[in-house]
Amino acid sequence: MKAMAFTSIVLDNTLANAVSKAKAQAIVEEAIDRTEGPVMVLERFAPWQEFIFSSKNEKANDILFVVFPSNRGGYNWQCVPASLGSFAQRHPVPQEWRGLNGKALQDVTGVASATFCHNAGFIGGADTLEDAIRLAEIAAQS
Repeated sequence: MKAMAFTSIVLDNTLANAVSKAKAQAIVEEAIDRTEGPVMVLERFAPWQEFIFSSKNEKANDILFVVFPSNRGGYNWQCVPASLGSFAQRHPVPQEWRGLNGKALQDVTGVASATFCHNAGFIGGADTLEDAIRLAEIAAQS
């Protein structure tokens, strides 16, 4: 009976994971389809990296940055890696942004609600969706 209960839990978790992954893939595929240019916007967070690389949509190859709501408030922008699992980026952010926060980042970028750029430059944030998109667009044009 204990083995059967354990097997039931494992099966339930496996099915829940598959359903969650399918939902995330649908969210990302819809966002890829809506994307015009190098910045994809997710209306809610979903794991996206795997689906950018597995998508059959040609637009996925041109996406350099993904913007999504942060679980801490505001919005994040994130660089698309050069390949799945890579620490290199398809298009890195300007070196002078890296490690900056608040006013220092706002002064360098000219974006009013910019909040941070990670030291490695792969992710950053802003208080508003518009500003997160703007940061990603500026980085894409650099």
